[in-house]
Amino acid sequence: MSTRRVVHGIACVPRTDRAPRVPRNRPPRFLWARLAALFLLAGLTPHNALAQDAHYWQETYGTRAQLLGGLVIGSQVDISAVFYNPGALTFGATKELAVAGNAYRYTSITYKNADGGSKDLTSSGLNAVPSLFAGALSLGSSDKNRFAYSVLSRYSANVDVQGHGLPIDTLFGVGNLPYAAGDVHLVENLSEYWAGFSYARVLTPHIGVGITPFFAVRSQDGRLESQITALNAAGAAAYEGRDVSFSYSNWRILAKLGMSVQYPRWSAGLTITTPSGRLFGSGQVVRNINGVDQGIAGNGPTPPYIANNFQQNLTANYKSGASVGFGGSFTFGDSVTPSTIHVAGEWFAPVDQNAILDPAPFTPQTGGAQVTGQVVEKLNSVFNAGGAFEHKFSGAWGAYGSFRTDQSSATSEVNNAALSRWNITHVTGGVSFGFGRNEFVLGTDIGFGSFTQPENRGNVPEGTPVLAEGSIISYKDITFIVGYRFASSF
Repeated sequence: MSTRRVVHGIACVPRTDRAPRVPRNRPPRFLWARLAALFLLAGLTPHNALAQDAHYWQETYGTRAQLLGGLVIGSQVDISAVFYNPGALTFGATKELAVAGNAYRYTSITYKNADGGSKDLTSSGLNAVPSLFAGALSLGSSDKNRFAYSVLSRYSANVDVQGHGLPIDTLFGVGNLPYAAGDVHLVENLSEYWAGFSYARVLTPHIGVGITPFFAVRSQDGRLESQITALNAAGAAAYEGRDVSFSYSNWRILAKLGMSVQYPRWSAGLTITTPSGRLFGSGQVVRNINGVDQGIAGNGPTPPYIANNFQQNLTANYKSGASVGFGGSFTFGDSVTPSTIHVAGEWFAPVDQNAILDPAPFTPQTGGAQVTGQVVEKLNSVFNAGGAFEHKFSGAWGAYGSFRTDQSSATSEVNNAALSRWNITHVTGGVSFGFGRNEFVLGTDIGFGSFTQPENRGNVPEGTPVLAEGSIISYKDITFIVGYRFASSF
């Protein structure tokens, strides 16, 4: 789609199998695509850290659950069960509050051989990470029922990149141009929040079941503003200006169901997350694309073109798929200083190709081929798994460590709404300490991974910048975890 120009700061290199010729009466797409690649080749970096839009296990919630890498589907840890396994709420305190403290993530992405040679480029930034606010409630007189509420930030991304006066002498397939330069400004903002109310019930002294219906609110917008100007030795000029954008807000509902089995030395759990159902949402798409080419690359002049269109009140329909999770824990050692091993895995179903926004094609004012602009998403099925270790010391101190995978669900062939395609491995470590019913946690999560662009195939949507075949993106992040929990038995 022509409005999706923000790609989380990815260096975008045009496909080499396309001839550098501008079709008549049609916006020269290769101009802006090469300029979008060039702003990174010029050494510019985004103002904010690059966030993930196609990963399910990137974020963790709670106090001890964060230090365990979120691998607590089959464990009984804290109020984070509202998200990980609502069935485990039956074994927690009847009244509990968890407040996420300050947590920050430093992200670094390196583009290997970004210029097709030996030049590497790095983008980095420091951002606050998503948080959880949750509490358990004591309602009714039956001790078999548990209730809780939660509000959590599921996704967050903020990217703002600018480049001015960029040298583009070779952009048109000819060198030694008396004047050639471009400006580009790319912006994206993405946020998604979940709010839920959990209910859990004790079936037996060792088995509990629960459900958390979530309302999810997702907002996303992206914008590209660019200008390209060139003049050759014969006096021929070329200019293109683009101001294209999209934005939407979508409300949907989904639910997580869980069963938890708890014994003194071991535990197990199973969860099912439903596909989401749309409640309501709308969005808009804007295109202002204007240009002229007097034959700058020796192909002959192209008539001036104007392709301006604004469509609002479009139906926004973002979809998330189902998942099935399982896990367990085993405790060994004495009762004063026990050690526990936690394991968990989760399979996420694919999401078929879906147009989040589907504006009607339009014909440019100067005629020619129609311009389309869907915001399209298609997600692969993925399976994530990991293991964690916990050891309790005397004096209410604990030490934690974990390892987990976080596979990207973004497809390479049909996707211009979710493009973070690198698979990530996470290693987490930290400590907990407290007094009375208060607990504090401090820890660090380190993530690393990479992505290699395969041969470009399939129906890539318009407006999806294409990495050169064999391009490598290296990803690293470090998250500093701070958390607080207060529990009460009344």
